Amino acid sequence: MTAATDWKETIADDEAEKFERFATILADLQKKRGGKMRALHAKQHAGLHASLDVLPDLAEHLRVGPFKESKTYDAYVRFSNGASVKAGDDKPDVRAIAIKILGVPGKKLIPGMEDETT
Repeated sequence: MTAATDWKETIADDEAEKFERFATILADLQKKRGGKMRALHAKQHAGLHASLDVLPDLAEHLRVGPFKESKTYDAYVRFSNGASVKAGDDKPDVRAIAIKILGVPGKKLIPGMEDETT
């Protein structure tokens, strides 16, 4: 299988405003909970220390950001549910995996964290 490279992202005129609204909704939910529970992915199943290997033979169009060169990074992996409330594991729900890569140089997008290495 070959990865498609002819796709094009289309950004709606109101995309920035939509994401600002989403951020406000989530921040308000987080404030309402008093910081004791996450707004989404409330139930963590596992938190692991890991290593992430960037393979040396990645296709050229994939060699961006932390994937520019073959390297091994330390990382944290979090497995969780997708809901905003904790529920039994037998309840249907979306599951999530988040990976935090450590030691990544370059400017970041999150305001106030532009120089962080994660």
